[in-house]
Amino acid sequence: MWWVSRRDWPLPRHRTGDYLSAWETAHGAVALSEQTLGPEHRLVLAARSRAGRALFRLGKYAEAEPLLRQVRSEQERLFGAHDPDTLDSGHGLQLVLGNRGRKEEALSLLQATIAGRQSALGPAHPLTLRSQASLLAMLPAAELEREGNAALLSLPAECERHLGPDHTVTLGARHNHAWALYVLGHFEEADEEIRLAAETYERRFGPDYPIALSAQQLYARIQDKLGRFEAAVSLMNDVVERRTNSLGADHPFTAASRKVLAELKENRRTAL
Repeated sequence: MWWVSRRDWPLPRHRTGDYLSAWETAHGAVALSEQTLGPEHRLVLAARSRAGRALFRLGKYAEAEPLLRQVRSEQERLFGAHDPDTLDSGHGLQLVLGNRGRKEEALSLLQATIAGRQSALGPAHPLTLRSQASLLAMLPAAELEREGNAALLSLPAECERHLGPDHTVTLGARHNHAWALYVLGHFEEADEEIRLAAETYERRFGPDYPIALSAQQLYARIQDKLGRFEAAVSLMNDVVERRTNSLGADHPFTAASRKVLAELKENRRTAL
């Protein structure tokens, strides 16, 4: 059916980092399929959810949050809290909430999403592992060190065992594992982990790929902690330039990178 394939069109665009095209395609899919299927059809709601996640990547948090919140509520009412589509929207919504500074609400929703995906899809499903990888990036050091969360620190190996070393979920787990190591103060280990992840992102998707730049930003932070101040500033200058060119100067990710660059420059200055 044409509307089934149309619903899936945004996904490859989203995965390549072309978020504007992903949003435009999802928005168009909603408009076309809603006429045929009605606003409460599963495929229509899934396309609206995909549009919301594209808005998040475009930095339009204030638009993404109400859209994802509404879609998730409708999916839960129609299909249940543990339906895969409901859980997809929950995963997207927690990303928005986290980036809007609502960490506790985001963490609660992420934990509910993980439990739901484990129940509905199984513990080794790529989407379950993806949500668990997100938890690695969200927990503070004290939580990461708790005995109940110890298994999270071996998540990259678990992902590799189930999905292989080059799967995007495995790469994401390594990326977020490096962040967790950074938060814990294990800078040498974090350095090795993020360097490998950044090199793989760049090899597979190119240097301007948004998540490759996120990995490079973490790499710069780690260089700073290791006392490699010139390398840290050079890496961050590159991130800021590339994010400005690809996302725009006003995008929240670009603004965050400028802030990190300023911090690293100040660290370099005080170290001299």
